[in-house]
Amino acid sequence: GEIKLVSLFRDTYLNTNDNGRYSKFNEAYARGGPEQALKFLNKNLDLNITDYITFSWKAVADVITILDDVEISKAEFRYINSYITETVQATGVGSHQLDGPGLHHLDGVQAVAYARLRKMDSDYARTERQRKIIELAFDKAKKADYAALNNILMTVLPQVSNNLDFADLTNIALSITKYHIGE
Repeated sequence: GEIKLVSLFRDTYLNTNDNGRYSKFNEAYARGGPEQALKFLNKNLDLNITDYITFSWKAVADVITILDDVEISKAEFRYINSYITETVQATGVGSHQLDGPGLHHLDGVQAVAYARLRKMDSDYARTERQRKIIELAFDKAKKADYAALNNILMTVLPQVSNNLDFADLTNIALSITKYHIGE
């Protein structure tokens, strides 16, 4: 039941194809989708990951309605509203601008914008924000009833790419309380 979150920076330089070509990791995904990305993660990092789920930012914006309070720093506030505008335009999901730094309840678009922030600090800080959003959404999902979990599945499934069957995805969603995010 333990889930381990690991961030791989998109600019990580790895072997991205069978011809020994090295490039930024995100190129493997761009050229061959999640299958090629997984293949080269396994090859470069000596892993054996077999299952995956990959999703768009729109799927995240559609599912996350309101998270627990998230502290937005002054540096993050300088950028977040432009990311909110960009995310609204890219996903077609409505939202509104934040009025200042401090504690905020984030809607889906705002959560995506927060997770995408990168201009004011490091890639590490960016992935830390992404992990925070994942953990908050996970905690909220663990408290949801079966109807809400089913609604999440029906909303997200058309927007994800995965190699799991529907029964596996349903079992994972309905057993969410048995999982925890580890170190």
